Amino acid sequence: MSEIVQNILNKIIEAGFEAYLVGGYVRDLYLKKESLDVDMATSAKIEDLKEIFKDIPYQIEYNCLRFRLENYLFEISPFRKEGKYIKNRYPKEIKYAKNIKQDSKRRDFTINSIYMDKDGKYISFHNGIEDLEKKVIRAIGNPNTRLEEDALRILRAIRLSVTHHFEIEETLAKALEQCSFLIDTLSYQRRKEELNKMLQADPVYTIEQIDRFKLHTYFGVPLDITITDYLDAIWMQLDYTSYPLTKEELKKIKRLEILMQSDFTEETLFYATLEEIKAICELKKIPYIEIKEKKDALPIQKKEEIKLDIPFLLENKYPITQIKADILSKILTKELLNEPDRIKNYIVENYNN
Repeated sequence: MSEIVQNILNKIIEAGFEAYLVGGYVRDLYLKKESLDVDMATSAKIEDLKEIFKDIPYQIEYNCLRFRLENYLFEISPFRKEGKYIKNRYPKEIKYAKNIKQDSKRRDFTINSIYMDKDGKYISFHNGIEDLEKKVIRAIGNPNTRLEEDALRILRAIRLSVTHHFEIEETLAKALEQCSFLIDTLSYQRRKEELNKMLQADPVYTIEQIDRFKLHTYFGVPLDITITDYLDAIWMQLDYTSYPLTKEELKKIKRLEILMQSDFTEETLFYATLEEIKAICELKKIPYIEIKEKKDALPIQKKEEIKLDIPFLLENKYPITQIKADILSKILTKELLNEPDRIKNYIVENYNN
């Protein structure tokens, strides 16, 4: 574990309580992968944690103390048992548990139920280490019950499968199919977060898993989607209007939609990035190399290369914005050479009243 994580763990222990790392951080540590999301379980009650971390700005939600420190997100929870869940998402009642063994029974998957003490010793009550070695995702207890408690676990199971290339154990796989309708109880923000993580890790396997569990309608994924490494090109093909996309994300998608509807003219190629061109070529199933060569052959690659005499334009009060657009178009189509004298003559001939 990192020194920062070790220090936070020791801080709780030095206050007189038990404390362990647990969940994804331990799982990824075992797999020698970096993780910045740190879950801890402790015998300290939430009031104790408030006192221990009084000098750090924190938040409390569902009996869990959260704070950020450098690049880490810490989530520290007292040992607990959970009662019935409400709205297939949150426990209605939380009770303190006596130890990590009781605490472990509330967790979702065996590979997420491995604890680590301050000395780096792994502690597993549900064969989590064995499942990590086998690369298997298995539910703790009844899979249907686990998924019905928290519908987000459906997406987490599939995301873990995609990001780690683990197999989903048979009974859990059946439960995923049977409980898939619960995805509709999740916000589109949650769906977006999980889908992005999967697509960034492996777009091909992501779509394979969506096909396998018939989740197209829950994500707005068309059956005939074309897979590309360019994330925005995948989102463009989705029914994305329900998702809370940022202005920047929408801008990128709209640019791609325009490119899809237009031919690769000189002006289109000038404004398009190579990444966008590659994505569109994949979607249209046309050779990328040919289009790239066409872009590379443009007379100029950026507006700054236009040899305009700006002082001349200002002095004679020419419409600079209009002229820039006109000259760029003429240069790209090779109607006008990018030479100062030729450009100046063109402006005099066409813009003098």
